[in-house]
Amino acid sequence: MQNQISLMKKTDLIALAIKAKDGAVAHPEISLNQNTSAKIHADCTAASAAEAEYQTAVSAIVPLQQAYLAATTDAYTFAQRAKDVLKPHCGNQHCALWNAAGFVKDLSIPQSWNGLRVLVGSLGTYLSANAGREIAALQVTATRAGELITALDNTRNSVTNGRQTAAAKRELRDTAFTTLRTRLRGLADELKQLIGRDDLRWRVFGLSVPAEPAVPPQPQHLIVINDTPLQLLVRCDSVAYASRYRWWRRVHNGTGQPEVVGSSDLPMFLIEELDGNSHWDIYVSAVNSNGVEGPLSAAVQGDVLAAAA
Repeated sequence: MQNQISLMKKTDLIALAIKAKDGAVAHPEISLNQNTSAKIHADCTAASAAEAEYQTAVSAIVPLQQAYLAATTDAYTFAQRAKDVLKPHCGNQHCALWNAAGFVKDLSIPQSWNGLRVLVGSLGTYLSANAGREIAALQVTATRAGELITALDNTRNSVTNGRQTAAAKRELRDTAFTTLRTRLRGLADELKQLIGRDDLRWRVFGLSVPAEPAVPPQPQHLIVINDTPLQLLVRCDSVAYASRYRWWRRVHNGTGQPEVVGSSDLPMFLIEELDGNSHWDIYVSAVNSNGVEGPLSAAVQGDVLAAAA
């Protein structure tokens, strides 16, 4: 049970906390002391809020990155235009005349932010000293170079600050979920002291009845082998608490519910009598000794070979 709580996804943990809080409210006779409904609710609310704040911070980075990309594109376009404007004065090939404009080794425009910023800055200095070579209609001016430098700096700083904010929110989120996991593990420990291992009230709290076999988790690393015509060999990693496995299929990218094609005691199964050149999404679930089934695995595509002509 402790292990199940430790491995739960955040969304599942929130769902468990809500159910555990409701269970504590529904059964005051259990007399929880350390992990009351109010404490569970407080930790659940804090974790949910921290997750929302983290997701908001992550979403806020997107427009900042778009602005950064736009500033970089504008700077690159400016450098390209400035190079074309200066060719009549410095030549079509690189030479010493280009050095003052920032093209020191060749006439290529840097792809990196640092290199692009240095080049735009050098072009701005060059155009300021050679105002007669500016072309306002093309926005090839020292003033424009300065604006682009400012935009490059501001947008990069904004992205950096946005990422730092998201990282800080992620740390707070992780801390809040650690607190919630600790709370729910503590609840399980406290319930062990207050009710029996076979007491069905465990389920009201969203927890497995300790005397019953645990629900198997989602199978992992499902693979499909299709080296024999008209059949698929499927297998996955062994699943804790599983006494057998059920194998499912659905037409690839179909919208209907998957259908069971068989079961096995081992995490391996041969699906036979398939149509050649058919395409399937394959799933597996694990079932414990009481017949309680865990969640379906992620789908893996299986492409069936046709029989030899």
